[in-house]
Amino acid sequence: MAIEDAMVLARCLHENGADEQALRRYETLRYKRTTKITRYSRIYGSIGQWNNVWARALRTSMLSLVPESIAQRLMQIVFDYDACNEPI
Repeated sequence: MAIEDAMVLARCLHENGADEQALRRYETLRYKRTTKITRYSRIYGSIGQWNNVWARALRTSMLSLVPESIAQRLMQIVFDYDACNEPI
């Protein structure tokens, strides 16, 4: 995320100059992305921390039933973002 932040910030500064408008644009662009990632992480983190034996068994069973194509699609939120081509 830090590398993405740096790339988007650099592009915003290049497009708008080093002023408040560039920083506001950067903030707007990054807010959407970081909000999505935070929500995604909270869900996976809470499920991953289940301590109950039955809950862990349920989690393991559910994850084994998810087709690989769906799992890959879910991970696209994290890995398919291109900070170089994000519209500024």
